[in-house]
Amino acid sequence: MINDKDLLERLTARQGAMEKRRAPYEEDWDDIIDFVQPNREAFREEEEGMREATRIYDGTAPGAHRILTNGMSGYATSRHMAWFKMFFSDSELNEFIEAKEWLELLERHMYSVFQDSNFYEQLYAYYSDVTSVATATMFIEDERERKRPYFSTRHPFESYIEQNRFQEVDTVHRKYFMPAREIPEQFGKENCSKEVLDDLKNDPDKRHVIVHCAFKNTQEIMGELSKTWKYASIYYEEDRAQKILERKGYLENPYAVWRWSVSSRELYGRGCSHEALVEIEKANEMGKTMLKGAHMSVESAYMIPERLYGRTEIFPGGRNYMRPNEKIEAIHPGINYPVGIDREERATRIIREAYYVDMFLLLAQQYTQTHNARRTATEVVKMEGEQTALMSAILGRLQSEALEPIFSRVFAIERRAGRLPDMPPVLQDYGGASIRIRYVGPLFQAQNRIYRTQGPLLAAQNGFPIIAAREEVGDNVDWDFLFREIWEGSGAPAKSLKSSREVKKIRAMRAQQMAAQQQMMQAQAEAEMAPKLAKAPEAGSPLERVEKEAANALANVGAGEKR
Repeated sequence: MINDKDLLERLTARQGAMEKRRAPYEEDWDDIIDFVQPNREAFREEEEGMREATRIYDGTAPGAHRILTNGMSGYATSRHMAWFKMFFSDSELNEFIEAKEWLELLERHMYSVFQDSNFYEQLYAYYSDVTSVATATMFIEDERERKRPYFSTRHPFESYIEQNRFQEVDTVHRKYFMPAREIPEQFGKENCSKEVLDDLKNDPDKRHVIVHCAFKNTQEIMGELSKTWKYASIYYEEDRAQKILERKGYLENPYAVWRWSVSSRELYGRGCSHEALVEIEKANEMGKTMLKGAHMSVESAYMIPERLYGRTEIFPGGRNYMRPNEKIEAIHPGINYPVGIDREERATRIIREAYYVDMFLLLAQQYTQTHNARRTATEVVKMEGEQTALMSAILGRLQSEALEPIFSRVFAIERRAGRLPDMPPVLQDYGGASIRIRYVGPLFQAQNRIYRTQGPLLAAQNGFPIIAAREEVGDNVDWDFLFREIWEGSGAPAKSLKSSREVKKIRAMRAQQMAAQQQMMQAQAEAEMAPKLAKAPEAGSPLERVEKEAANALANVGAGEKR
């Protein structure tokens, strides 16, 4: 195992390289935070407490960013609705009642974990970062004292990342400030530098720079611990002391780094704020210019005779005494407001489109009558699907880079703590089971409805006329599967759909009931016919003629046999 001195040299060298690699992105980040997310606290110590939003003269971008953040948070992962559903990868297990009941208990437990922790508060900041600077970092720790996971969305300027060949972030360095009084509490006095211990006595609130490094574990770094921990976790002081504070590890990556979109040659994300940044800066510059123009129109400059310097009264009721050839004139700059307003409206439209404002307003209005009174439900669903289709790649990264790593980490924490419901015997006999997550928030459902149901509905619409003409053609269709696709794709609750086994039992019972009913009807008909058969038919009646014909037929058969 490498010693602390050599390890510290490697980590500081790597930190320097990571800072250099991130530097080109930081200029855009500064502008985006200033113009789009001004309420995001400053990272650099000398900027803390400074006045916010000093460069903003147009509120379009902050408003659009707020709608996008609230929309994604509320329509994808709201704490007030069911937004995920668990199911087994092996479809056969979904048919076992015991397995389904256990899965429901597990699902409720995960909802409870998220609800009882600080997950949703930190998730909003997570969305806010990714919709602004396009790179968001969440740290997930096991808070053992409170028996729950702890979530922390880190400031974008704290986090430095690297990725593997699959473009998966597997290395995170987090550089942040920590007061001297908290360092011994977390890492122990025996691991702290002399500078920290001195500040603990003399200036306990003095802040020190701490770096946390989390990366794929190796034998060289962790020695024998590499067999236990999948990820190395190393804290060190970056101040004068440069001392290793802690060397531990994790079984999973403790960080979930979500990037809005990433090109093949870049590391950090780029998103809607980057795309609209030129228009955002232009809108603010135009807003500043228009504000100056408005001031000039209301408070014009004046041409005043030199003799009256300092003696004019340019206010209501003012009195100015001038000679006959003297006068005070306002200077009118001839500002063309319509041209400026048109340019502002164009920039506003582009910014709103970049932040998907119209799409989220449509989702918000789907249950109101104000905008949708003249539209059918099918038209509304189609419009929602078409709008959310524009976000398909973004929602894909939301699942793969954000939600799935969070679920994996939280599930592992709860399993190791023994807080998960006991696995039923049927799953133990199966040797365990792979569990998957289906996201069912309105934002995902809007996509599912257009993609998952459009095909089956169109097939049914085109197929019904053919089936009506040739009934046997309908034998080609698995109607149960088609119905399930439409039902589940429409966003109906999963519990509202019975399992295939339950459906088979219901149909078998219905068939038995129909068979028993037919037997009863046949028995009743025979009982009613018995008295009529015992009575001799009347002369000349149709029944008498039938009996005679039957007797003759039997006599002919008998004669043929004798021959």
